[in-house]
Amino acid sequence: MKSRILVIDDEVGIRDSMRRTLEYQGYQFIGAATGQEGLALIERDPPDLVFLDIKMPRMSAREVLIQIKKNYKWSQIPIIIYSTTILPRDAADYKKLGAYDIVTKLAKFKDLCDALRIILKKYEQFK
Repeated sequence: MKSRILVIDDEVGIRDSMRRTLEYQGYQFIGAATGQEGLALIERDPPDLVFLDIKMPRMSAREVLIQIKKNYKWSQIPIIIYSTTILPRDAADYKKLGAYDIVTKLAKFKDLCDALRIILKKYEQFK
């Protein structure tokens, strides 16, 4: 059975790139444009892994991460925080809150594929 991966990102182009990349690598893609939409999808049917963009309107990645980690049923879902840029102190804060990993968004499809392959290989070992 394919692992189900939720991508929470308000940028449709990023979600489309992630969808193509994840499906190309054999994973099932689930997309959400807001933190609230992502939490609703998790509540309905928890995914195996979540990619969570830092910069989103209305509900921040920090708030979404806290909501996921405080819910007993969802707390073991690995959350990967990603953004175009992230300060070291912010990365440390997300790790303390329970993020599995912190990664930088990549513009080139091949670079994204390579990075996701490495991240997902680590994830498979985690399961």
